[in-house]
Amino acid sequence: DLFYDIEVAKDPLFTQIVETHKNIKINELQMKKPVKGIYYWKVLVRDSEGNEQVSFELYTDEEGNNHFGIRQFEVY
Repeated sequence: DLFYDIEVAKDPLFTQIVETHKNIKINELQMKKPVKGIYYWKVLVRDSEGNEQVSFELYTDEEGNNHFGIRQFEVY
C-alpha cells in the first residue's frame, strides 16, 4: 500500500502552510480553492514498509535556489 502526505504553502520553504493532508490512500486531492495568489505544493509518498520518496518536481526561485520536490502554482 502507498500513502501520500501533501502540503500546500504560501512560500517554498513551507513556513506558511495553508493545507496539510496525511496518509491519503489515492494519488488525488480535492481541497477548497485558496485565495488568489502564488502557492507551493509538495508530496511525500510512503509504502507500508516505511520507505519514502518525494515527488520529482523542482522549483527554482528568483535567486537560483533549487527546491526539490516542490511545485509552484498560481490561483487566479
